[in-house]
Amino acid sequence: MTHPDGLAETDTLEYRLAAPDGTWLGVGSGNIKDNLLAYKEAMAFDKTGPYRLSIQHALRNNGEVQGVSQLEGIVELGYQIKPHGQKGD
Repeated sequence: MTHPDGLAETDTLEYRLAAPDGTWLGVGSGNIKDNLLAYKEAMAFDKTGPYRLSIQHALRNNGEVQGVSQLEGIVELGYQIKPHGQKGD
């Protein structure tokens, strides 16, 4: 995330999206699943101006050093920004 004053933050997050048997986690029908995964809860956007959020996956197969360039089965990613304390928090 880049703040309006140019401060840049980088985080590495780990979210489980599938069970050990390969079954996708989340809610939905068929192969389409939604997962609401929290990040930066109760963060204040206290500086005026644009904030920039960039997301990049860093997946690799167990026991391998080289990362995976394509996430097979993942076709879309979205995010929500909502006031803290809203339903679903």
